[in-house]
Amino acid sequence: MKQVVANRRSTRESRDRRKSQLGELKHTVDTLEAENSEMAERNMSLRQEMEQILKECGLSQLVSSSLVSNLSLEVLLMSQGLLASAANEYP
Repeated sequence: MKQVVANRRSTRESRDRRKSQLGELKHTVDTLEAENSEMAERNMSLRQEMEQILKECGLSQLVSSSLVSNLSLEVLLMSQGLLASAANEYP
């Protein structure tokens, strides 16, 4: 009889641990999804800012180009010899 009670307790504790771990994982997923959403919004905002800067620098042809999605603003400006002035404008 003691063994049956001990087994039931062990099973209940195992179920409780599993339930707790699942709750923690769900919380982690929620946190990461929220962070991902915030980062996607920030990414979009930065891309729009980059497009505006490129237009202001007279590089509007790059805005519609696939280069904008694959290269950083720093590389684009460096290739156009505008990096020093951009660094002074945008610290």
